[in-house]
Amino acid sequence: MRGRPRGVPRFFLLGGNFGGPRGVPSEGSRRKDAAMADLMHAAGLFAAVYLALILIRFA
Repeated sequence: MRGRPRGVPRFFLLGGNFGGPRGVPSEGSRRKDAAMADLMHAAGLFAAVYLALILIRFA
């Protein structure tokens, strides 16, 4: 693709920093991206703790 920088995958999880048209970094969404990253980190930590508790319970 012409508009995508080299080494950048076609699809991003949650859009990433290249959510604008033709791979141009979108301006003004850094706060939203940071909030979504915090949410994903919290969800990942919750899932890890939940799985650890399940493994401890059945081990």
